[in-house]
Amino acid sequence: MTSHSEHYTFRSELVERLQRDLLGPVDGDDEVLTDAPLTAYVTGILFPTRSGEEGPTKEQAEQDVDLSGASFGVDEIPDTGVATANLQNPTSMGITFAVNPTVASSIVVTVTAAVYEPTDLEGRPVTAKRAERRSTDEQGLRWRRRPLAIAPVSIEVTRPHFYTKEIAPGLTLRARVRPATGSPSAVAVTTALVNTQTVNAYDLQDAHCFFQPVISVRGDSDLPALVERPVPVGTDEDEIHVNKLLYRHVPTFAVGHGCAADWDWTPPPPRDKSLLEGAPAAVESVRTAFVPSYEVLLTDSNPDIDASELGMAYLALPDSDVVGALRRLVEGYREWINKRTEEARLLQMTEYGRVARKQMKQCMEACDRMAAGVELLRHDPEVMTAFRRANAAMARQRGRTVWIKSGRKGTIELNGHWRPFQIAFILLCLNGIVDSGHPDRKVADLLWFPTGGGKTEAYLGLIAFTVFLRRSRKGKQGGGVTALMRYTLRLLTLQQFERAATLICAMETMRRESPQDLGTEAISLGMWVGKAATPNRVKNAAKSLERLRKGEELQEENPVQLHACPWCGTAMDARNYEVDETTWQMRIFCSDESCDFHGELPVYVVDEVIYEKRPTLVIATVDKFAQIAWRSDVAALFNRDLNDGTPPPELIVQDELHLISGPLGSLTGLYETAVDAATDGAKVVASTATIRRAHDQGLNLFNREVRQFPPGGLDARDSWFAVEAAATDKASRMYVGLLTPTTSQATLLVRAYSALLHHAAAVDGPDAVRDAYWTLVGYFNSLRLLAAAELQVHDDVQDRLKLLAERHGVTPRPADLLTELTSRVKSSEIPSRLRALDRALPDEALDVVLATNMISVGVDIDRLGLMTVMGQPQTTAEYIQSSSRVGRHHPGLVVMLFNGARSRDRSHYENFVSYHSALYRQVESTSVTPFSARARDRALHAVLVGMARLLYPEARSNEAAGRVAEFEHLLKKIKESVVERVKSVASHETEATEKDIDNFFGKWRQLAENNPGLVYEAPPVFCRSDERQPDAALLRSHSDEDLEDAFPTLWSMRDVDVESDLYLER
Repeated sequence: MTSHSEHYTFRSELVERLQRDLLGPVDGDDEVLTDAPLTAYVTGILFPTRSGEEGPTKEQAEQDVDLSGASFGVDEIPDTGVATANLQNPTSMGITFAVNPTVASSIVVTVTAAVYEPTDLEGRPVTAKRAERRSTDEQGLRWRRRPLAIAPVSIEVTRPHFYTKEIAPGLTLRARVRPATGSPSAVAVTTALVNTQTVNAYDLQDAHCFFQPVISVRGDSDLPALVERPVPVGTDEDEIHVNKLLYRHVPTFAVGHGCAADWDWTPPPPRDKSLLEGAPAAVESVRTAFVPSYEVLLTDSNPDIDASELGMAYLALPDSDVVGALRRLVEGYREWINKRTEEARLLQMTEYGRVARKQMKQCMEACDRMAAGVELLRHDPEVMTAFRRANAAMARQRGRTVWIKSGRKGTIELNGHWRPFQIAFILLCLNGIVDSGHPDRKVADLLWFPTGGGKTEAYLGLIAFTVFLRRSRKGKQGGGVTALMRYTLRLLTLQQFERAATLICAMETMRRESPQDLGTEAISLGMWVGKAATPNRVKNAAKSLERLRKGEELQEENPVQLHACPWCGTAMDARNYEVDETTWQMRIFCSDESCDFHGELPVYVVDEVIYEKRPTLVIATVDKFAQIAWRSDVAALFNRDLNDGTPPPELIVQDELHLISGPLGSLTGLYETAVDAATDGAKVVASTATIRRAHDQGLNLFNREVRQFPPGGLDARDSWFAVEAAATDKASRMYVGLLTPTTSQATLLVRAYSALLHHAAAVDGPDAVRDAYWTLVGYFNSLRLLAAAELQVHDDVQDRLKLLAERHGVTPRPADLLTELTSRVKSSEIPSRLRALDRALPDEALDVVLATNMISVGVDIDRLGLMTVMGQPQTTAEYIQSSSRVGRHHPGLVVMLFNGARSRDRSHYENFVSYHSALYRQVESTSVTPFSARARDRALHAVLVGMARLLYPEARSNEAAGRVAEFEHLLKKIKESVVERVKSVASHETEATEKDIDNFFGKWRQLAENNPGLVYEAPPVFCRSDERQPDAALLRSHSDEDLEDAFPTLWSMRDVDVESDLYLER
């Protein structure tokens, strides 16, 4: 029995009951229904054709070619009937697979299905007729299930032909056998079940439908004869071959039509002989499934690596054998690489030979960089000291965090350990941080590790090392902003702010202990995210605090971002935030007089204070960097307003890199030109759990080569640092698919929510187990769908819960404790809502949480284990990230509610097992085009202005815009810098970008000549009649219609182009 065995049992029962509720039969093979079967069940139904209905059109039949052809080719439009599997009332279902004809000369098809026959109350057969009375009780009608007795059918596959046979009255089996192709030989076969009955337009269909149909196929020999069907995933040949290499252990054997396909396959171990020889995979049988499920095993740190010497406190000790411990880690990795290299040689004669060599080369490069980091520690005492201090700070941070989470009981124990990949990543990055001239400085190191693996601690350790080294090396010039950590989502930024605050407090206590080495300037933290979350000005913070103390709620500009002391866990509220109106400073402090930070926490959340204090670590959202064109104060974040030799930030951390894509990514890449220049090319590290073609994205965003760590190796399940964990060792995540073509998605939501909520309460089990599945997280791709679902949860779901309770003779579950996590939620409410999610049974736990992609990253609530996803998300990355919010501690269950009206959803449903068996293989590549015409049109001028104001004091003040002639020679340097970047990132855009730069600088000079009083930003007007001169400013927002000569400029990278004022005429 594992620690999760009870959860697995509970989850299995929950899935089984869900399937019975939607597919049937609820009460066994011979059940008798009081409701009409088409009312009772919503999936797994083959309908008759209504008289007068047209069959599938030629276009639909041609679509069937795409559905069934796969990679084996189709020589004519098939007539298996599977085209009607995608109708609203499907009359058929099917499955396409491949057979090795040298192993099996024929296939055996087994079909099961059932019909429901109308009877009277005594069980006598009757004829069902449409009646005005809707209740079957009033009609005295029952529906008795009768399983069909269907004999297995044998179909020859050694020659191409078409097969058809009526296997039960009104039910026909059809098969199309195609010509053999490929080497080894494979025959593509499509089998289909078709309901051939016809009913009148207004007749009841129930008695003429087939329910719970299943097609099972096996070869006629004792050997596995159903072979792999290639599934190319990628946009270039290299990517396709790498994917095939890494995921060759999870082949695809079939695809469904109007249903999903399933098979029994146990992946061979990573170094199995069959994988090394490139032998084709085969299974004994495949089958259809209307409620498909797949158990995804999760990745974990490799338990076989000896991490006993990787204790944070141990590595911090002055007499610890740091070099020896880390060398042993590196040598362990090198030994693994050498073994895999031998395996790569065995693959030499297969299609994987070339990419296998390339993969091992990347692993060896990473290992050499780790070894170089160890040697740096050995030879440079200053680097070693900073490394030990970073470990000491991380040990304190981990100890404090665990102590606070455990209710502040007992003593604080400094027993935190690094996961091997975390300390390895730090070693990898050391040279690029220590030496600004090292080649690694021009490398963006990407930490790729599955969600929940511990990426945050890895780069927090890197931040601590960078700060301590800078402080000890540069003395008084070692202060100021040292590291920038950037996110894309508000919720993620808030959560990481809380995590980072504990580390900063730990580092500050160490600085206080050694001010002679680490300086007198406090090690501090700032949150720079804009007024949607925090105030820009201290006077606004004072007003906000006054309102909060009166009990009012704030939608924006909320300075209270920490609700508990990060060092001791004492609760905090608006009374712990004070504004001194004489100095206009804000102090945040802990109420506990025994806390080290009772006087003041080294934390700043107001923009004005951040510009003055220059916090050591600044956490920001990427879109905020659009401020560089508007605010001269932003230069303080790069220490550019100081003249004492303080260097700019040395480390940039970009978390959740996959979110920097599309329009946001393109604008971010453009603004990154200015950020890179202002930091003198800081070391860049990034992290993600889901990304594809990271090399292209890193080049376009950062103008750097990308090195992924850990490299993939030869098998996606084993990179040495990370391995796929067995379900007995780490809780797995089960995915279940539901598609109901005959009902709306809203009806499917009601049926699925009520079944899950009801059975989560009804299944036998202790509260400790039930709690994981008590709170249902409903994930939505849009606020529109979510808003409708909220009404349904309060209304239709409650009615359905009462019906289910009545059917099972139990008390209905209220399920009325509902909350929402979306962008509509006030910033002030987010922390309390997250805390509510932590409430577990037997306390009053939430029943339903409705959320959008706001929770797809950064929400780490261990107790959550149940989620539904409404409609296939737009990207696989979003799907992985969102579904990873559940099952982090206990076995998780994710129920996918497909939209039957969308072909993309249908495709994911029909390929459900194949898709989920290799989710990371399916991640789409991202698009980032920073110097495209549209991106230049929107923001190139802002980047040029921002660079001027950041880099050169003479261009910084608002009035400097009119004195452009005085620093025109500096603008030439900016142009050279930008053009050089364009040549590296998008050389084909070089000429157009040069023209745009010259055009903007020319118009700037012209505006300044015509108006010597030109400013970057014109003073605001408070009345529409108070118009400003058209050439008053160089920049304007999209709503400043009076500044006709100014350049429309984004305040945030998320800004829309235009806002409209609406007026009501009376």
